[in-house]
Amino acid sequence: MAMIKIKAEIEDFAQLLMDSNPQYIFWKDIAGVYLGCNKLYAHFCNLKKTSEIIGTSDYDYMSKEEADICIAADNQVINSGKSILNFEEYVTDAHGDSRWYNINKVALKNSEGNVVGVLGTMTDVTEIKEKNQIIKDQAAELQDKVKNLQTLNTKLESINIDLEQFAYSTSHDLKEPLRVIGSFAGLLQRRFKDQLKKEGIDYIQHINSEAKRMSTLVSQILIFSKLDKVEESFVDANLTACMDDVLTEINKIIDTKVNFEINLPEQVVTCQVERIKILFTNLILNGIKFNESEVPTIKIDHHSTDSAWHFSVSDNGIGIDEAYADVIFQPFKRLNATDKFEGNGVGLSICKRIITLHGGELYFSQNKDQGVTFHFSIKKNTPHNEE
Repeated sequence: MAMIKIKAEIEDFAQLLMDSNPQYIFWKDIAGVYLGCNKLYAHFCNLKKTSEIIGTSDYDYMSKEEADICIAADNQVINSGKSILNFEEYVTDAHGDSRWYNINKVALKNSEGNVVGVLGTMTDVTEIKEKNQIIKDQAAELQDKVKNLQTLNTKLESINIDLEQFAYSTSHDLKEPLRVIGSFAGLLQRRFKDQLKKEGIDYIQHINSEAKRMSTLVSQILIFSKLDKVEESFVDANLTACMDDVLTEINKIIDTKVNFEINLPEQVVTCQVERIKILFTNLILNGIKFNESEVPTIKIDHHSTDSAWHFSVSDNGIGIDEAYADVIFQPFKRLNATDKFEGNGVGLSICKRIITLHGGELYFSQNKDQGVTFHFSIKKNTPHNEE
């Protein structure tokens, strides 16, 4: 009696283990007849007790087509003695609910190694498959969008190339007639100098001046349009040598005496050299042009932090009202009339873009006494240093 009681307790404990498992569990004999199951599989078969499954078969709970598939898998395991693991089937349970299951079937063998039945487990993977399908659909949709973006990018690149060629061609074509206009205006003034009245000479000089201004504007627009299109390498540069080049070019286009006070770093600065030259040229010329002093003074200074070089270009000119801080760096935004001060409203927008490409900032402040100071920074961890 004691042995029978112990055996019953062991069987109850084994059933408890089966019922506590989150998988659907069942076992059959070699004839496909159920010998037992856990509570989850009993519910799958619409049974109130697990014992009710004993002596039944798949044909009692499924359609003939589905039962045939299950029996065929059982026979494969029984005949080969090998397990079938992780195969998925879409199965309809006894409640009429159809779901996806991951199924494992293992051969049950006796002590002599003979197959005496099949142990099966099922895991409901419907939600996983639905989520995977959503991911696949989203991935396919994303892939389509990427392809569309690549196509659009290719078209935009083609358009940009066409625009660059158009800008270059247009600037070249515009400069030539402007040069001719200026040349003929000068020729008229020289040839008919004695016959022209002062008013006529003024007209010719105005034509010549406007032709030069238009030519400069075309050049500036071309520079601005190419800043994002043409790659320029970052190199280690000696800014003192760069400034010598800048001042040499400035002296060619101005006849004004200018007082320069320049303090640039002795160490090399990693930058796009030609663009930094354009930056200094524009800021210096602004300080000279917008200036009513007898001797314009330009002060250039610097200091260094761990992350950036900081520079300032200060002048003793007419200054800038801080109310214009938001618009002064926009293209074609002029704050003064052309008949009083030269300029085309593009230079500062070029400077702003150059500093942005260097990872820095550009802004201005009013000097306490007279003039304005432009402040800008050049980031030290440029692409050149990150390689």
